[in-house]
Amino acid sequence: MHVFDPLALDESSRRKLANDLNTLLLPYFPQATTEALHQQYFHTNIERSRIALLQDDDRLTGFQIVTSSPLTLPAGDFMIIRSVVARASEHSSRGSRAFERFGPTELVRQALRAHASNRRPWLVGQSAGPVTYMRLARYFPTILPPPDPHASASTAQRAIFIDLLRAIDMAPEHPEAWSMRNGPFYPISPDERASWLGRPEPAVHRFFQECPDAGTGQVLLFGVELTLPTLAAILPRQLRHLMRRKPAPA
Repeated sequence: MHVFDPLALDESSRRKLANDLNTLLLPYFPQATTEALHQQYFHTNIERSRIALLQDDDRLTGFQIVTSSPLTLPAGDFMIIRSVVARASEHSSRGSRAFERFGPTELVRQALRAHASNRRPWLVGQSAGPVTYMRLARYFPTILPPPDPHASASTAQRAIFIDLLRAIDMAPEHPEAWSMRNGPFYPISPDERASWLGRPEPAVHRFFQECPDAGTGQVLLFGVELTLPTLAAILPRQLRHLMRRKPAPA
């Protein structure tokens, strides 16, 4: 696994990197573009960026990016943290422990840097299918929207979340919504939808409650404030997850 700062690359090299990364996104998001990836994860307002690459000889087989962007709102000073991950299916186990450890560890590092600079870090993003939101809900009980389909957020937290979304051009489709349209297209077949809805996890049902048209470009908008107690709970959970994983075949 190769870890580095993509912001240290020149513009031409960053665009080439974005193009290489996009090839891994296309199987999952058929309409993904290099330009969109470049605009979201290599723009000039990013304060810190780290990327982990998985490679098989010279072929890229996986990547993760974690970025931090400062933002000042009437409610105070914030840090927007975003992340994206993709991996070729045929390399789902190779290097998995180090690769899976990178994301949560780097997230904690960047969030602690934000606290040290007196900014409130928020992890903000989109979930085009239920998987991302469901996995994050396991780590973050305070995630917005709440996983319980009947729960709601406080007015103050909702207002901050919406302001953060607007700053990165991800405003919800209407004032009460937790979703937006024209997001990354992630196809969901009727059989797959039925299979998901047969599962017991509340987060799955919350996802489809907020995104009844998921699979056509409607995506869930999620966010979680990375308070110090929230951060303290991440690494033990990740350690337990890794300990439960079966070792990769020799």
